[in-house]
Amino acid sequence: MSFNAIEMQIALSRTQDAGKIQEQNQQKNLIQQDHAAHQVRKNQERKLKTVVSEEQKLPAHFYEKEGNADK
Repeated sequence: MSFNAIEMQIALSRTQDAGKIQEQNQQKNLIQQDHAAHQVRKNQERKLKTVVSEEQKLPAHFYEKEGNADK
């Protein structure tokens, strides 16, 4: 083997390693984006339930005030 052939073997090995690292970073970013999207959906659902919950309480509160006004 010549000296150039050995250098090429090392270079190809490093290129494959770099490709694997790049793929892992892309996967990590996708997982982080998925997690962030899940958190946003979870917060939206929580806020939606909170609004519905408060709306259910308000009509009873208004009726109570109307009843006190008649007395």
